[in-house]
Amino acid sequence: VLYEMLIGKRAFDGGSTAAVMAAVLNTQPAALDTLQRLGPPALERIIRKCLAKIPDERWQTARDLADEIKWIAGEAAQPSPSTPNHGVRQRGFSQWAVPGAVAVGLVLAAWAGWRIGSADLPAARAVVHFSALPSTGRINRFDISGDGTKLVYSSGGRLYLRQFDQSADTPIQGTEGAGSPLFSPDGEWVAFFLQERLMKVSVRTVGAPVLICGGLVDGFLGADWLENGSILFATRNHGVQRVFAEGGEPATVVALSESPPEFDHHSPSMLPGGEAVLFTSHERNGQFNVAVQNLATSERKVIIKRAYEARFVPPGHLVFAREGTLFAVPFDLGRLEVTGPEVNLLENVLGDELDAVSGYRLSKNGTLVFRPAPSNAGRTLVWVDRKGIETPVNIAARAISTPSVSPDGRRLAFAVAEGGRRDIWTYELATEKLARVTREGNNWAPIWTRDGQRLTFTSTRGGSRELFWQSSDGGSAADRLVGGDLQLSPGGWSADGKVLVYSDGGTGPQGASMFLVSTDDARQPSPLLHGPGEQWSPRISPDGRWIAYASNESKRAEVFVSDYPALTSRYPVSSEGGDQPQWSRDGQELWYRKGAQVFSVAIDAAREFTSGKPREWFSGQYVLGLEHNYDVAPDGRLLMIKRDPEETASLGLRVVLNWADELARRVLKRQ
Repeated sequence: VLYEMLIGKRAFDGGSTAAVMAAVLNTQPAALDTLQRLGPPALERIIRKCLAKIPDERWQTARDLADEIKWIAGEAAQPSPSTPNHGVRQRGFSQWAVPGAVAVGLVLAAWAGWRIGSADLPAARAVVHFSALPSTGRINRFDISGDGTKLVYSSGGRLYLRQFDQSADTPIQGTEGAGSPLFSPDGEWVAFFLQERLMKVSVRTVGAPVLICGGLVDGFLGADWLENGSILFATRNHGVQRVFAEGGEPATVVALSESPPEFDHHSPSMLPGGEAVLFTSHERNGQFNVAVQNLATSERKVIIKRAYEARFVPPGHLVFAREGTLFAVPFDLGRLEVTGPEVNLLENVLGDELDAVSGYRLSKNGTLVFRPAPSNAGRTLVWVDRKGIETPVNIAARAISTPSVSPDGRRLAFAVAEGGRRDIWTYELATEKLARVTREGNNWAPIWTRDGQRLTFTSTRGGSRELFWQSSDGGSAADRLVGGDLQLSPGGWSADGKVLVYSDGGTGPQGASMFLVSTDDARQPSPLLHGPGEQWSPRISPDGRWIAYASNESKRAEVFVSDYPALTSRYPVSSEGGDQPQWSRDGQELWYRKGAQVFSVAIDAAREFTSGKPREWFSGQYVLGLEHNYDVAPDGRLLMIKRDPEETASLGLRVVLNWADELARRVLKRQ
């Protein structure tokens, strides 16, 4: 304000909000020579201190600034004892000083007094939102530099650099196939994960990437590049490791726990002082909790239940994610304890809950970058034939997932998200009757029993992902089939309808496994298949003799078929990738998906099992995901979920300047 008042133009300007913000971050205002015509050098010093980039170098209170302005005004109004008061420079400033500077000083002093009396809340800088749209397509993982001036992101299988003072993105050479980028503390380097190797590349000079370390387990789960030149990182089935950015062998910093047993650690970061590590604990029951471990004593404790990807924000807060929402809590660094209630900060942040990844990053200067979650409320159900021709199902658009066709083909079941939870709904094709089945907890992935009388589904009403079943008309209460601290997904029913096969993503060191549970009174689960690798999406053939499933034993998901229930043989079905198998109703065809592509394979299993060559039928903009988001009808058509164009559009990234100030204000206000 003072700069604009004296110079006659804004200190920072640009053709767009993003350009203005870039100027604030990266440039200095125009020369202050004009001030020499208005007053003494002290005035120029005041303005320069107001415009300092580093907060600690600016005036710490408005009252101090007001006192300084009034002091200059008083000094300038008095004639110098040794210099006649007739110079143009001195006369011009003295005429301005008393009415102008004192007025400004009084206004600033009044404002400072109001601040001091407002419940001791910190003065928040203006929070500014703007979009950083990529020119390269959909963004995957990303990071922001510590000073908040640069973004790096992966898209289309390579890394790109975006600087806020530029309008175009720059591809980073040598990063084809790279993922999970991470800025160095000075913003001069980017580390990334590529084919079981941790690499780094300079963003200032053009050069080939440099190897940091290799031989890592596939599946990078987060990292933190420290000021001392080392990098904390996490990979699948491992604890937190550390390696020097100059290269070397990784060393374990936080080991996996045996009680409670853990799969791996995610999103590690070093807390200020370097004495404790903050990380996400992925426990064997499929739960994610934020934990902290003292490096000197090895004392560990869980500090936030059912949460992930926590980051410390000075002077004393933790920001973390849970179900697409960012929260904050006050945190005592000395005691390593949460000291207050959770505060809801930001909703609809796109992430991956199954892998405990949230789409947000924070810079050291308080800038937030996040991926907004696109709305899925515009989804519709469609029938798709072998030529890719669609026939809409007459259901109004809504947030649909995991559809399933009844055995007789007359009814549909699916999950609908609304109000922060999902419920199971049914739809009768002939009468167009729509009915909600579940009314408690979070429910999805329905499959029909063989007689079509019940629906089996996953529900979190008990806290973890358990299996329930309920009458398909919703007339009875849901009954738990398999409970406990588990992470379950229903697979399929045996031919006689008495045994359910399901997968458990929270059992055993290798991840997902397949189990059986009978509908008798005992309901005691028994293992069906466990390792090597992970197995999921089991589907029993219509005649009950075969079971199809997906496995990543070879580090890539493929579809296999084994004899059921002995599993004495195994036959590969997919080629070069496949997931989510579904049998045709006559058992003579097996469908599967590979990303957006839909394939089928002819099956001949009259005596021995044989399969034909996979045939791609179509590829379209239908909902993907780790869940079965399609089904096969008795007439051979596929039931698919069609996205609304708004959901498929790239939303880019949202950048929020001064977000840390708003965070501190809101947490203190809640306290």
